[in-house]
Amino acid sequence: MKKRICIFLSVLVLFTCIFSISASADMGPKPQLTIKVDNPPQGLYYLDLLLPGDADGEKWHPNVENDQENNSYDSSLFNVLKEYNEPGWHTGLVQGTGAPMWGDIYSDSNSFHFRYFGLPGVGNKYKIIMVLSDGSTVVSEELTRKIYQEEITVSYSAETGIKVTHEKSKFLMFIIQFLPTIAVTLIIEILLLLVFKISIKDNLVLVLITNILTNIGLNLILFFTNISSGYLSSFMLIIPLEIAIIIAECITYAVLMKSNSKVRNVVYAIVANVSSAVLGFLILLIPGIFK
Repeated sequence: MKKRICIFLSVLVLFTCIFSISASADMGPKPQLTIKVDNPPQGLYYLDLLLPGDADGEKWHPNVENDQENNSYDSSLFNVLKEYNEPGWHTGLVQGTGAPMWGDIYSDSNSFHFRYFGLPGVGNKYKIIMVLSDGSTVVSEELTRKIYQEEITVSYSAETGIKVTHEKSKFLMFIIQFLPTIAVTLIIEILLLLVFKISIKDNLVLVLITNILTNIGLNLILFFTNISSGYLSSFMLIIPLEIAIIIAECITYAVLMKSNSKVRNVVYAIVANVSSAVLGFLILLIPGIFK
């Protein structure tokens, strides 16, 4: 049995190393707001964020500038954003931010991406501003950034202006994260019952209830940490949370699991949790798992 356990864990470690090589380049926190425009205005238009704070050239540093020689932007429309004046607000890309924010006020695909730390923090207010081809401006109502890497869809019309038509569902995002991890956990733990020669019939209900409860708690903590602070912050919690779960399951299985040896029950709990934690971690690294 020990030989089979060693082979099983060795394969998991090898798989983790191979997967991590390809995934490690994109693990760091990357704040982002993506705005997709349905029914965009006719003709050329520019889109920027309005962020809290009055426009002040000494405080804010522009994130995009109009290149007069290359005519990268229409000067008249660009200057509307540059000279925009609304008490308590300033344009994020054109008038600038204290911390850098990357993005572009023009998109031929009507999808605008704002990235990095000049973005308003999760829970903070912003507005969307459009400059239309005739030089007029349209401003949305105050919006709140709810997710660390957020996507929203807006629609424009001359009658209603800019309206948000779609946002990510936090509930759906959690379900997409939770279902693969609980499925992997249950498959591994049931298979390991066979490896450890522990009765599945006598212990299946205990394994199901224990793992559903621990996985709900684990995934809720990781999920809300991720949407508020990003992947890196949630990854930093995985090891201490998994240690707590291993301890809890060792105690639970030692007391309640029906087998010929309490020591075997404890070893089973450790091996099963380490195995499911490794594969669960790999699932969280899958690009777009929270979308």
